[in-house]
Amino acid sequence: MKKQTHSQLTFDYAQVLDNYSAISTKKHSQSVLDSISLNCEAEGWFFVIAPEGQITKELCLEYGVDVNRIIVFPKKYTSDALLTCQQALLGKNCAGLYLAKDMLPIDQLEFLFDLARQQEVHFETFNSKLLAH
Repeated sequence: MKKQTHSQLTFDYAQVLDNYSAISTKKHSQSVLDSISLNCEAEGWFFVIAPEGQITKELCLEYGVDVNRIIVFPKKYTSDALLTCQQALLGKNCAGLYLAKDMLPIDQLEFLFDLARQQEVHFETFNSKLLAH
């Protein structure tokens, strides 16, 4: 599998796509916010596409994530996830993109990983089924 490096983090596609498979709902939401808080020194905003209500303002504040720097877009309102993510990555101020892995096929996720690497933007996928109640 291909590997991608961003800052000091190295991502293996298979690992990133599978690393949330056994985590509980609460732990998963925390993992996404933990990752954002670890990358908070990066300049710009963070874009998250997740099930509605799972990444809340209260959780962001609890994890020290500046709510003025995070855009949480409800998964159910995303008709073209690839285009939405591509536009976010090409934005001049995007520091990180977090996407439910079941929204796109693997070839499109790999395309986004490559684009994120080129743009020097942190990109991470997560299992949205674990976020749903």
